[in-house]
Amino acid sequence: MIHPVTFRFSRRAGLVGASALAATALAACSQERDTTSGGGGSDGGGTAATADSNLEELMAHNPKDVSELEQGGTLTLTISALGPNYFGWNNSGNNVDNSNIYAAMDVSGVWKYEADGTPVLREEFCTDAQYDDSGEKHVITYTLNPEAKFNDGTPYDWKVFENQWKMMNGEDKTIDAVSTEGYDRIEKVEAGEDDFQAVVTMREPYQPWQDLFSGTFHPAINTPELFNDGFVDDLHPEWMIGPFTLEKLDTVQKRVTLVPNENWWGEKPKLDKIVWVQMESSATIPAFKNGEIDGTAVGNANRFEQVKDMEGIDIRRSQTMSISGINFNTTKGHLSDIEVRKAIYQGVNREELASIRFNGIDWSEETPGSWMLMPFSPHYQDNYPFEHDVEAAKKTLEDAGWVAEGDGPRSKDGETLDMTITTFGDDPITNAIVQTLQKQLQNIGFNAEIDARGSGDFGQVMADQAFQLVMMGYTVGSDPTGVVKQFFDSESTSNMTGTGSDEIDEMIPQASVSPEIEERAKIANECEKKFQELCAMMPLWNGPSIMAYKEGLANFGPKLFLSTDWSTVGWEKGKKNG
Repeated sequence: MIHPVTFRFSRRAGLVGASALAATALAACSQERDTTSGGGGSDGGGTAATADSNLEELMAHNPKDVSELEQGGTLTLTISALGPNYFGWNNSGNNVDNSNIYAAMDVSGVWKYEADGTPVLREEFCTDAQYDDSGEKHVITYTLNPEAKFNDGTPYDWKVFENQWKMMNGEDKTIDAVSTEGYDRIEKVEAGEDDFQAVVTMREPYQPWQDLFSGTFHPAINTPELFNDGFVDDLHPEWMIGPFTLEKLDTVQKRVTLVPNENWWGEKPKLDKIVWVQMESSATIPAFKNGEIDGTAVGNANRFEQVKDMEGIDIRRSQTMSISGINFNTTKGHLSDIEVRKAIYQGVNREELASIRFNGIDWSEETPGSWMLMPFSPHYQDNYPFEHDVEAAKKTLEDAGWVAEGDGPRSKDGETLDMTITTFGDDPITNAIVQTLQKQLQNIGFNAEIDARGSGDFGQVMADQAFQLVMMGYTVGSDPTGVVKQFFDSESTSNMTGTGSDEIDEMIPQASVSPEIEERAKIANECEKKFQELCAMMPLWNGPSIMAYKEGLANFGPKLFLSTDWSTVGWEKGKKNG
């Protein structure tokens, strides 16, 4: 049978730094609405979205027809870290800041997404996609738009798909791909009726098949050296294509300036410029007040209070589409001992940490138990393995030989129970959370120290895995299938915990076979439940997204999984900026 496009959404999860998560500095938020629907009123309060939430009420991007917008203007926004590696397909570049920069200047790929995560064809690149499972081997046929070309003139043809398969299939272990999931099941990629038809033959079934080639990259990126390091300190706009292109990458002033792309054959953008500026969290509120930037995250009480009475701004609120928590590096220090990790799981009071995060913004949610899905998903399952119990944590350490000595840290065989918590940026809420975590660990016998880094260090620290415990997060999709391998496979380069098991590794491929999401989600949850028993990725909260924008910014803000069309982002008439 040949299947048309009807499937669901799943993608690589992007890393988010802790300071961004505490401030909810993810590029979106929502309009004012009734507090019972998952958003917030004028005080920024509300409750987390549920399976019964109205999707329209969770979207707040000030939708306007382009006829209502000014032609021109500048939009200036902030990121936490700029570079050094800008290629989002490898682990060093897989972060939300890069995703924000890329979103307007490189949109090549087969799929874009509706608010509920349903994929629809991105017809600027692909006019038809068919999945045929009638034969012994399943075959996907992509009919490509012959107008599509990269900025350097390279055609968007079947060779793009062939190269991506070869780079992402996991055969070359020196290629630091975020995930090989799905590409490792392709047998071959060939031209079809002409160069603008790509025929993909699967070695074995893979679902959801729309995960494949949802985004694509230039076929010039065809060696491990280019894939891993070719984008260090270089955005390579010639290898991209989108409504905007790079005007200037200023690594001194920490600014990226984008302008309309004359090579783009799609709808022409309304804005004259998009500027991304790297700033520490503490600098963004003053910059917003002074008119230096056009939006800033105000997702905690300290930040919200500073802007709530400003005139000429629009505060938009919604549910974040991310999960925040603690990653354990089991290759470092005492975290190699599962009993030590178990004690941390038992001893950390997640509810107390979340209460600091939500203090003053009147937000309530159940503490999440999954990294794969939002709690409002019908396929969500709480996979957290332990209840908070300080005495149980102390007993776990005692049984493992870690002896308490008065009020000081525990010791074993002459070694102190040392632990380091790495954090980024200068956000006061983040600092308060980490200091509370430090006290909770000290309370059960750890000598816990805080390793405070600048926001700009996030990418390098994660690439080098130079941490023991780290506050961080991931964006979340609507289908758990793809991220199971990314997070939980013991050999995945994206599994930053350094742990896993043969049992889980054997289960993971089964999660991407069934065409039914219910069956895939069931297996994915079984994988996560077993992985959580290894005590290496502690979920803490999802939280709200609350942003302040200059009044009049249209078609930009929180919209669940709906892809941003940057050609329609702009300023309402009479409110143009710049």
